[in-house]
Amino acid sequence: MAYFVLLPGAGSDGWYWHLVEPRLRAAGHEVVAVDLPVDDDSAGLERYIDGATRAAAGHDDVVVVGQSMAGLIAPVVAATVPVSLIVLVAAMTPAPGESMGEWWDATDQPAEAARFAVQEGRDPDAPFDPSEIFLHDVPSDLVAASAGHVRAQSVTPFADPWPLGAWPSLPTRCLIGGRDRLFPPALQRRLTAERLGLTPDEIDTGHLPALARPAALAEYLLSCWDTAAAAASRPVAHRYSRVAGGFSRRVSWMTAADWDRPTPCEGWAARDVVRHLTEWVPQFLDSAGGPQLAVEPTVDDDPAGAWASLDRQLRSLLADAATATCWIDHPHVGRHRVEDAIGMFVLGDLLIHTWDLARTAGLDETLDADLVHDMLVGIEPMDEVLRTSGQYGPRIDVPGDADEQTRLVAFAGRRP
Repeated sequence: MAYFVLLPGAGSDGWYWHLVEPRLRAAGHEVVAVDLPVDDDSAGLERYIDGATRAAAGHDDVVVVGQSMAGLIAPVVAATVPVSLIVLVAAMTPAPGESMGEWWDATDQPAEAARFAVQEGRDPDAPFDPSEIFLHDVPSDLVAASAGHVRAQSVTPFADPWPLGAWPSLPTRCLIGGRDRLFPPALQRRLTAERLGLTPDEIDTGHLPALARPAALAEYLLSCWDTAAAAASRPVAHRYSRVAGGFSRRVSWMTAADWDRPTPCEGWAARDVVRHLTEWVPQFLDSAGGPQLAVEPTVDDDPAGAWASLDRQLRSLLADAATATCWIDHPHVGRHRVEDAIGMFVLGDLLIHTWDLARTAGLDETLDADLVHDMLVGIEPMDEVLRTSGQYGPRIDVPGDADEQTRLVAFAGRRP
Protein backbone atom coordinates (compact mmCIF):
# COMPACT_ATOMS: atom_id res chain seq x y z
CA MET A 1 0.00 0.00 0.00
CA ALA A 2 1.32 3.42 -1.00
CA TYR A 3 0.85 6.80 0.65
CA PHE A 4 0.09 9.33 -2.09
CA VAL A 5 0.93 12.96 -1.38
CA LEU A 6 -0.84 15.05 -4.03
CA LEU A 7 0.46 18.58 -4.56
CA PRO A 8 -1.61 21.09 -6.57
CA GLY A 9 -0.28 23.69 -8.96
CA ALA A 10 -0.22 27.48 -8.75
CA GLY A 11 -3.39 29.28 -7.69
CA SER A 12 -5.12 26.07 -6.70
CA ASP A 13 -5.85 23.94 -3.65
CA GLY A 14 -6.26 20.27 -2.75
CA TRP A 15 -9.72 20.20 -4.36
CA TYR A 16 -7.94 19.86 -7.71
CA TRP A 17 -7.39 16.17 -6.86
CA HIS A 18 -10.93 15.45 -5.59
CA LEU A 19 -11.80 13.12 -8.49
CA VAL A 20 -8.47 11.27 -8.33
CA GLU A 21 -8.38 10.73 -4.56
CA PRO A 22 -11.30 8.26 -4.30
CA ARG A 23 -9.93 6.17 -7.15
CA LEU A 24 -6.58 5.79 -5.38
CA ARG A 25 -8.29 4.97 -2.09
CA ALA A 26 -10.52 2.39 -3.80
CA ALA A 27 -7.32 0.62 -4.87
CA GLY A 28 -6.32 0.34 -1.20
CA HIS A 29 -3.93 3.27 -0.87
CA GLU A 30 -3.78 6.21 1.54
CA VAL A 31 -4.03 9.68 0.05
CA VAL A 32 -3.54 13.24 1.22
CA ALA A 33 -4.19 16.26 -1.00
CA VAL A 34 -2.12 19.15 0.31
CA ASP A 35 -3.16 22.80 0.42
CA LEU A 36 -0.18 25.07 -0.28
CA PRO A 37 0.04 28.75 0.84
CA VAL A 38 -0.48 30.01 -2.71
CA ASP A 39 -2.25 33.26 -1.75
CA ASP A 40 0.03 34.19 1.15
CA ASP A 41 2.48 36.90 0.11
CA SER A 42 4.63 36.19 3.17
CA ALA A 43 5.23 32.59 2.02
CA GLY A 44 8.39 31.90 0.07
CA LEU A 45 9.21 28.61 -1.63
CA GLU A 46 10.49 27.19 1.67
CA ARG A 47 6.98 27.43 3.21
CA TYR A 48 5.52 25.48 0.30
CA ILE A 49 8.20 22.82 0.71
CA ASP A 50 7.71 22.65 4.48
CA GLY A 51 3.97 22.07 4.15
CA ALA A 52 4.41 19.32 1.59
CA THR A 53 7.22 17.71 3.61
CA ARG A 54 5.11 17.60 6.76
CA ALA A 55 2.40 15.79 4.82
CA ALA A 56 4.87 13.14 3.65
CA ALA A 57 6.93 12.71 6.83
CA GLY A 58 6.50 9.62 8.97
CA HIS A 59 4.88 7.45 6.31
CA ASP A 60 6.16 4.44 4.38
CA ASP A 61 6.03 3.93 0.61
CA VAL A 62 5.43 7.60 -0.10
CA VAL A 63 4.59 8.68 -3.65
CA VAL A 64 4.88 12.44 -4.13
CA VAL A 65 2.86 13.75 -7.07
CA GLY A 66 3.55 17.30 -8.23
CA GLN A 67 1.19 19.14 -10.59
CA SER A 68 2.59 22.06 -12.61
CA MET A 69 4.41 24.44 -10.22
CA ALA A 70 4.69 21.63 -7.66
CA GLY A 71 7.27 20.04 -9.93
CA LEU A 72 9.71 22.24 -8.03
CA ILE A 73 8.40 21.09 -4.66
CA ALA A 74 8.06 17.32 -5.07
CA PRO A 75 11.79 16.59 -5.55
CA VAL A 76 12.75 18.70 -2.53
CA VAL A 77 10.31 16.71 -0.40
CA ALA A 78 11.97 13.55 -1.71
CA ALA A 79 15.38 14.96 -0.81
CA THR A 80 14.21 15.68 2.74
CA VAL A 81 12.21 12.63 3.87
CA PRO A 82 12.10 9.02 2.59
CA VAL A 83 10.10 8.82 -0.64
CA SER A 84 9.69 5.80 -2.90
CA LEU A 85 8.56 7.52 -6.09
CA ILE A 86 8.26 11.01 -7.61
CA VAL A 87 5.58 11.60 -10.23
CA LEU A 88 5.44 14.86 -12.17
CA VAL A 89 2.13 15.80 -13.81
CA ALA A 90 2.20 18.59 -16.42
CA ALA A 91 4.99 19.95 -14.28
CA MET A 92 7.79 22.46 -14.32
CA THR A 93 11.20 20.79 -14.29
CA PRO A 94 13.68 22.95 -12.35
CA ALA A 95 17.42 23.38 -12.63
CA PRO A 96 19.71 23.97 -9.63
CA GLY A 97 19.68 27.59 -8.53
CA GLU A 98 16.98 28.57 -11.02
CA SER A 99 13.94 30.40 -9.67
CA MET A 100 10.39 29.86 -10.87
CA GLY A 101 10.48 33.39 -12.22
CA GLU A 102 13.58 32.61 -14.29
CA TRP A 103 12.26 29.26 -15.48
CA TRP A 104 10.01 30.66 -18.18
CA ASP A 105 12.65 32.42 -20.24
CA ALA A 106 15.36 29.86 -19.41
CA THR A 107 13.23 27.11 -20.94
CA ASP A 108 11.90 29.20 -23.86
CA GLN A 109 8.35 28.57 -22.68
CA PRO A 110 6.83 31.72 -24.28
CA ALA A 111 8.10 30.80 -27.72
CA GLU A 112 7.06 27.15 -27.34
CA ALA A 113 3.56 28.18 -26.24
CA ALA A 114 3.27 30.53 -29.23
CA ARG A 115 4.34 27.81 -31.65
CA PHE A 116 1.78 25.43 -30.16
CA ALA A 117 -0.94 28.05 -30.48
CA VAL A 118 -0.20 28.35 -34.19
CA GLN A 119 -0.17 24.58 -34.49
CA GLU A 120 -3.67 24.45 -32.96
CA GLY A 121 -4.96 27.32 -35.07
CA ARG A 122 -5.10 29.83 -32.20
CA ASP A 123 -3.81 33.39 -32.21
CA PRO A 124 -0.32 33.31 -30.60
CA ASP A 125 -0.55 37.01 -29.78
CA ALA A 126 -3.97 36.88 -28.09
CA PRO A 127 -4.17 38.16 -24.48
CA PHE A 128 -3.71 35.48 -21.85
CA ASP A 129 -7.08 33.84 -21.19
CA PRO A 130 -7.09 31.33 -18.29
CA SER A 131 -10.21 29.62 -19.64
CA GLU A 132 -8.58 29.02 -23.01
CA ILE A 133 -5.22 27.94 -21.60
CA PHE A 134 -6.31 25.84 -18.61
CA LEU A 135 -9.95 24.81 -19.02
CA HIS A 136 -10.43 24.11 -22.72
CA ASP A 137 -10.88 20.36 -22.18
CA VAL A 138 -12.43 20.38 -18.70
CA PRO A 139 -16.16 19.46 -18.48
CA SER A 140 -18.41 22.49 -18.03
CA ASP A 141 -19.74 21.41 -14.63
CA LEU A 142 -16.19 21.17 -13.28
CA VAL A 143 -15.29 24.52 -14.83
CA ALA A 144 -18.09 26.07 -12.80
CA ALA A 145 -17.15 24.20 -9.64
CA SER A 146 -13.46 25.07 -9.99
CA ALA A 147 -14.21 28.80 -9.77
CA GLY A 148 -14.61 28.44 -6.01
CA HIS A 149 -11.11 26.97 -5.70
CA VAL A 150 -9.13 29.49 -7.72
CA ARG A 151 -6.84 31.47 -5.44
CA ALA A 152 -4.69 34.48 -6.27
CA GLN A 153 -1.19 33.08 -6.69
CA SER A 154 1.42 35.11 -4.85
CA VAL A 155 4.58 35.99 -6.77
CA THR A 156 6.74 35.63 -3.64
CA PRO A 157 7.94 32.03 -4.22
CA PHE A 158 8.80 32.84 -7.84
CA ALA A 159 11.85 34.81 -6.69
CA ASP A 160 13.40 31.99 -4.68
CA PRO A 161 16.07 29.79 -6.29
CA TRP A 162 15.42 26.05 -6.42
CA PRO A 163 17.47 24.80 -3.44
CA LEU A 164 18.77 21.41 -4.56
CA GLY A 165 22.16 20.82 -6.14
CA ALA A 166 20.80 17.91 -8.19
CA TRP A 167 17.59 16.02 -8.84
CA PRO A 168 17.23 13.20 -6.28
CA SER A 169 18.40 9.86 -7.64
CA LEU A 170 15.04 8.23 -7.00
CA PRO A 171 12.51 6.58 -9.31
CA THR A 172 10.81 9.42 -11.20
CA ARG A 173 7.98 9.38 -13.73
CA CYS A 174 6.77 12.29 -15.85
CA LEU A 175 3.33 12.66 -17.38
CA ILE A 176 2.70 15.39 -19.94
CA GLY A 177 -0.46 16.51 -21.72
CA GLY A 178 -0.59 16.15 -25.48
CA ARG A 179 -2.87 19.23 -25.60
CA ASP A 180 -1.28 21.23 -22.78
CA ARG A 181 -1.36 24.87 -23.91
CA LEU A 182 0.74 26.20 -21.00
CA PHE A 183 3.55 23.64 -21.19
CA PRO A 184 3.25 22.25 -24.72
CA PRO A 185 4.36 18.67 -25.35
CA ALA A 186 7.42 19.66 -27.41
CA LEU A 187 8.66 21.81 -24.51
CA GLN A 188 8.05 19.05 -21.97
CA ARG A 189 9.72 16.33 -24.04
CA ARG A 190 12.80 18.52 -24.42
CA LEU A 191 13.00 19.52 -20.75
CA THR A 192 12.52 16.03 -19.32
CA ALA A 193 15.25 14.76 -21.65
CA GLU A 194 17.67 17.63 -20.99
CA ARG A 195 17.11 18.04 -17.27
CA LEU A 196 16.14 14.56 -16.08
CA GLY A 197 17.39 12.24 -18.81
CA LEU A 198 13.88 10.77 -19.06
CA THR A 199 11.28 10.18 -21.74
CA PRO A 200 7.89 11.39 -20.48
CA ASP A 201 4.65 9.47 -20.65
CA GLU A 202 1.84 11.25 -22.46
CA ILE A 203 -1.92 11.57 -21.99
CA ASP A 204 -4.43 13.17 -24.36
CA THR A 205 -5.35 16.11 -22.18
CA GLY A 206 -4.54 19.73 -21.45
CA HIS A 207 -2.84 21.20 -18.40
CA LEU A 208 -5.31 19.91 -15.80
CA PRO A 209 -5.65 16.13 -16.22
CA ALA A 210 -7.04 15.61 -12.69
CA LEU A 211 -10.14 17.49 -13.83
CA ALA A 212 -10.22 16.64 -17.51
CA ARG A 213 -9.37 12.94 -17.29
CA PRO A 214 -9.31 11.88 -13.62
CA ALA A 215 -9.86 8.16 -14.27
CA ALA A 216 -6.98 8.00 -16.73
CA LEU A 217 -4.71 9.96 -14.37
CA ALA A 218 -5.57 7.72 -11.40
CA GLU A 219 -4.90 4.64 -13.52
CA TYR A 220 -1.54 6.10 -14.51
CA LEU A 221 -0.56 6.83 -10.90
CA LEU A 222 -1.54 3.32 -9.84
CA SER A 223 0.48 1.87 -12.69
CA CYS A 224 3.50 3.96 -11.69
CA TRP A 225 3.23 2.65 -8.14
CA ASP A 226 2.79 -0.96 -9.24
CA THR A 227 5.95 -0.70 -11.36
CA ALA A 228 7.97 0.90 -8.56
CA ALA A 229 6.70 -1.58 -5.96
CA ALA A 230 7.51 -4.55 -8.18
CA ALA A 231 11.03 -3.23 -8.75
CA ALA A 232 11.61 -3.08 -4.99
CA SER A 233 9.71 -6.23 -4.05
CA ARG A 234 12.74 -8.49 -3.62
CA PRO A 235 14.22 -8.15 -0.11
CA VAL A 236 17.64 -6.93 -1.21
CA ALA A 237 16.09 -4.54 -3.74
CA HIS A 238 13.92 -3.12 -0.97
CA ARG A 239 16.87 -2.68 1.39
CA TYR A 240 18.95 -1.17 -1.40
CA SER A 241 16.16 1.32 -2.14
CA ARG A 242 16.18 2.46 1.49
CA VAL A 243 19.96 2.77 1.76
CA ALA A 244 20.43 4.37 -1.65
CA GLY A 245 17.52 6.70 -1.00
CA GLY A 246 19.29 8.04 2.08
CA PHE A 247 22.53 8.53 0.17
CA SER A 248 20.68 10.20 -2.70
CA ARG A 249 18.94 12.64 -0.39
CA ARG A 250 22.32 13.87 0.87
CA VAL A 251 23.72 14.05 -2.67
CA SER A 252 20.79 16.24 -3.73
CA TRP A 253 21.61 18.86 -1.09
CA MET A 254 25.34 19.02 -1.87
CA THR A 255 26.52 22.34 -3.31
CA ALA A 256 29.35 22.73 -5.80
CA ALA A 257 31.64 23.82 -2.96
CA ASP A 258 30.65 20.85 -0.79
CA TRP A 259 32.03 18.33 -3.28
CA ASP A 260 35.58 19.53 -2.63
CA ARG A 261 35.35 19.62 1.16
CA PRO A 262 37.36 17.06 3.15
CA THR A 263 35.40 14.13 4.57
CA PRO A 264 35.89 11.91 7.63
CA CYS A 265 37.65 9.50 5.21
CA GLU A 266 41.26 10.60 5.46
CA GLY A 267 42.55 12.07 2.21
CA TRP A 268 39.15 12.05 0.51
CA ALA A 269 37.03 14.99 -0.55
CA ALA A 270 33.29 14.44 -0.87
CA ARG A 271 33.55 13.73 -4.60
CA ASP A 272 36.07 10.99 -3.79
CA VAL A 273 33.40 9.18 -1.78
CA VAL A 274 31.30 9.00 -4.94
CA ARG A 275 34.40 8.13 -6.95
CA HIS A 276 35.06 5.21 -4.63
CA LEU A 277 31.52 3.86 -5.05
CA THR A 278 31.33 4.38 -8.80
CA GLU A 279 34.68 2.68 -9.31
CA TRP A 280 34.76 -0.21 -6.89
CA VAL A 281 31.18 -1.45 -7.27
CA PRO A 282 31.45 -1.94 -11.07
CA GLN A 283 34.94 -3.43 -10.61
CA PHE A 284 33.66 -5.78 -7.91
CA LEU A 285 30.86 -7.14 -10.11
CA ASP A 286 33.06 -7.33 -13.21
CA SER A 287 35.85 -9.22 -11.45
CA ALA A 288 33.27 -11.79 -10.33
CA GLY A 289 31.93 -12.30 -13.85
CA GLY A 290 28.77 -10.34 -13.06
CA PRO A 291 26.86 -7.59 -14.89
CA GLN A 292 29.00 -4.85 -16.38
CA LEU A 293 28.17 -1.32 -15.31
CA ALA A 294 29.29 1.82 -17.16
CA VAL A 295 29.10 5.04 -15.16
CA GLU A 296 28.83 8.40 -16.86
CA PRO A 297 29.28 11.34 -16.51
CA THR A 298 32.59 11.27 -14.66
CA VAL A 299 32.85 12.14 -10.98
CA ASP A 300 35.12 15.06 -11.84
CA ASP A 301 32.53 16.52 -14.20
CA ASP A 302 29.38 15.76 -12.22
CA PRO A 303 29.54 13.72 -9.00
CA ALA A 304 25.75 13.78 -8.53
CA GLY A 305 25.23 12.60 -12.10
CA ALA A 306 27.82 9.86 -11.68
CA TRP A 307 26.07 8.58 -8.56
CA ALA A 308 22.68 8.73 -10.29
CA SER A 309 24.08 6.66 -13.16
CA LEU A 310 25.34 3.93 -10.82
CA ASP A 311 22.15 4.03 -8.75
CA ARG A 312 19.87 3.59 -11.77
CA GLN A 313 21.86 0.60 -12.96
CA LEU A 314 21.90 -1.10 -9.57
CA ARG A 315 18.16 -0.58 -9.12
CA SER A 316 17.57 -2.01 -12.58
CA LEU A 317 19.62 -5.17 -12.08
CA LEU A 318 18.12 -5.80 -8.63
CA ALA A 319 14.61 -5.42 -10.08
CA ASP A 320 15.31 -8.04 -12.75
CA ALA A 321 14.94 -11.48 -11.12
CA ALA A 322 17.04 -13.25 -13.75
CA THR A 323 19.98 -10.89 -13.25
CA ALA A 324 19.59 -10.51 -9.48
CA THR A 325 19.67 -14.27 -8.87
CA CYS A 326 22.47 -15.21 -11.25
CA TRP A 327 25.62 -16.56 -9.63
CA ILE A 328 28.94 -14.73 -9.62
CA ASP A 329 32.28 -15.97 -8.35
CA HIS A 330 34.59 -13.37 -6.86
CA PRO A 331 38.27 -14.30 -6.42
CA HIS A 332 38.35 -13.01 -2.84
CA VAL A 333 34.85 -13.41 -1.41
CA GLY A 334 33.68 -16.49 -3.26
CA ARG A 335 30.43 -17.48 -4.95
CA HIS A 336 27.24 -15.53 -4.38
CA ARG A 337 24.08 -14.51 -6.18
CA VAL A 338 24.31 -10.95 -7.51
CA GLU A 339 21.68 -9.60 -5.12
CA ASP A 340 23.26 -11.30 -2.12
CA ALA A 341 26.69 -9.93 -3.01
CA ILE A 342 25.27 -6.41 -3.22
CA GLY A 343 23.45 -6.91 0.06
CA MET A 344 26.56 -8.20 1.82
CA PHE A 345 29.28 -5.97 0.43
CA VAL A 346 27.73 -2.81 -1.04
CA LEU A 347 24.92 -1.73 1.29
CA GLY A 348 27.04 -1.37 4.41
CA ASP A 349 29.61 0.71 2.58
CA LEU A 350 26.87 2.91 1.15
CA LEU A 351 25.27 3.41 4.56
CA ILE A 352 28.52 4.53 6.20
CA HIS A 353 29.29 6.87 3.32
CA THR A 354 25.85 8.42 3.72
CA TRP A 355 26.99 9.57 7.14
CA ASP A 356 30.29 10.77 5.65
CA LEU A 357 28.53 13.06 3.16
CA ALA A 358 26.15 14.35 5.81
CA ARG A 359 28.99 15.19 8.20
CA THR A 360 30.97 16.84 5.41
CA ALA A 361 28.19 19.14 4.22
CA GLY A 362 26.51 19.79 7.58
CA LEU A 363 23.39 17.83 6.59
CA ASP A 364 21.15 15.59 8.67
CA GLU A 365 23.37 12.74 9.94
CA THR A 366 20.52 10.51 11.11
CA LEU A 367 20.60 7.10 9.44
CA ASP A 368 17.76 4.58 9.14
CA ALA A 369 17.67 2.95 12.59
CA ASP A 370 16.67 -0.50 11.30
CA LEU A 371 19.45 -0.51 8.72
CA VAL A 372 21.96 0.64 11.35
CA HIS A 373 20.88 -2.17 13.68
CA ASP A 374 21.15 -4.83 10.97
CA MET A 375 24.59 -3.65 9.90
CA LEU A 376 25.91 -3.38 13.45
CA VAL A 377 24.72 -6.89 14.34
CA GLY A 378 26.38 -8.21 11.20
CA ILE A 379 29.78 -6.55 11.49
CA GLU A 380 30.55 -6.45 15.21
CA PRO A 381 31.42 -10.17 15.32
CA MET A 382 33.77 -9.56 12.36
CA ASP A 383 35.76 -6.82 14.07
CA GLU A 384 39.19 -8.46 13.77
CA VAL A 385 38.69 -9.61 10.17
CA LEU A 386 37.47 -6.22 8.97
CA ARG A 387 40.14 -4.33 10.86
CA THR A 388 42.99 -6.41 9.44
CA SER A 389 41.53 -6.14 5.92
CA GLY A 390 42.07 -2.39 5.97
CA GLN A 391 38.41 -1.63 5.25
CA TYR A 392 38.12 0.45 8.41
CA GLY A 393 40.52 2.52 10.43
CA PRO A 394 41.05 2.15 14.18
CA ARG A 395 37.84 1.83 16.14
CA ILE A 396 36.87 4.94 18.11
CA ASP A 397 35.98 4.43 21.78
CA VAL A 398 32.48 5.54 22.75
CA PRO A 399 30.51 5.18 26.01
CA GLY A 400 29.01 1.77 26.69
CA ASP A 401 25.48 3.18 26.60
CA ALA A 402 25.96 4.91 23.23
CA ASP A 403 23.14 4.47 20.72
CA GLU A 404 23.56 2.07 17.81
CA GLN A 405 24.33 4.71 15.19
CA THR A 406 27.10 6.15 17.35
CA ARG A 407 28.52 2.66 17.87
CA LEU A 408 28.36 1.91 14.13
CA VAL A 409 30.06 5.14 13.12
CA ALA A 410 32.74 4.60 15.75
CA PHE A 411 33.23 0.98 14.64
CA ALA A 412 33.93 2.30 11.12
CA GLY A 413 36.68 4.54 12.47
CA ARG A 414 34.70 7.78 12.37
CA ARG A 415 34.48 10.15 15.30
CA PRO A 416 30.73 10.61 16.00
